Amino acid sequence: MINVEIEPYDVFVGVMWKRLGTPTHRADSGTVEEFERAYALWEQAGVPLLMFYFSRIPFFPQPDELAQFQAVLSFKETLATRGGLCWEYESQEAFEAMLHEHLFQQVRTLVAVADSRRLNRSLSASGLGLVDLATASRSLDDGPAADEIRHLLSSLLERVERLDQASSKRGDTVPAAALLEAAHGLMAARKWSEAAYYFDRYVQVDATNWDAMFSRAVAHANSRSGTEGDTAALRSYNDAIALRPQDLDANLLARLYSYRGAMFKRLGRLEEAEADLRVARSWATRDYERDDIRYNLACVCAMTDRRAETFELVESLRGTRFIGAIRANLHRYFAAFAADPEFLALL
Repeated sequence: MINVEIEPYDVFVGVMWKRLGTPTHRADSGTVEEFERAYALWEQAGVPLLMFYFSRIPFFPQPDELAQFQAVLSFKETLATRGGLCWEYESQEAFEAMLHEHLFQQVRTLVAVADSRRLNRSLSASGLGLVDLATASRSLDDGPAADEIRHLLSSLLERVERLDQASSKRGDTVPAAALLEAAHGLMAARKWSEAAYYFDRYVQVDATNWDAMFSRAVAHANSRSGTEGDTAALRSYNDAIALRPQDLDANLLARLYSYRGAMFKRLGRLEEAEADLRVARSWATRDYERDDIRYNLACVCAMTDRRAETFELVESLRGTRFIGAIRANLHRYFAAFAADPEFLALL
């Protein structure tokens, strides 16, 4: 009943000294139950922010108080294993000073979370969701709210920077939502390397979000940072495939595998690349996916000196934008045919 009566809140503050409290049906005490509920919400959304304080003011427990005090100590140990969610104080004055400092920091964090939500709403309203950006050549300039999005992104990045500076002193972490939306906004701005940096930070906090993994892979792939970036993209595509929903749209599934195949291709792992691309080809029904797969298969065939298959695939791509990609990579993926007049005639 107490949980039903509690309104939504942004900060959870818990305080304990001698007693853990009275057990409930769900936990060792009402306070513990309230904390666990808050902790579960925090893991999902980054709010409410959690602060728990334990008094070290001396006292002499009576025999009937020892069990309660031991329960407090055990609970404190469990919090310590969850990433330093608790602090201790030696006096009432010390508690007041510590709480004041921490609340000031938490307000900054809450503002960053609020900024991230505003940015997310603006990006989503402009058709620039994470999967939209990962699967289409779109940017914030394609929407009507480009200036607003730039302003919101700049504000969020500034707040994250301030939180980083503060966290170096207190060991706090920047909220996952702020890291994700910073990456999201930078991806919309086509700042791939910066987006990849924030995606990397985000997945250290939440490694279960499949579309964030997909977008992270695209950011690393588009950063064009060489073997290191391509390997990071490959690993993130692996995670996205492992975490993707069972009922994922067939064309989106095809794109996951074709994009991973493209990373295998970049890394010279051609048998794996071809396997992914042929699986992707069996699912693809839209023109973009089909053309992208044919392009990457053409690359693999050319790199393995399979002339007839290469020519057939390139012929099928005439009239698409991928002919330009072949020209751009003539001396990279198509070097075997770079001086072949028949091949050049196809381009």
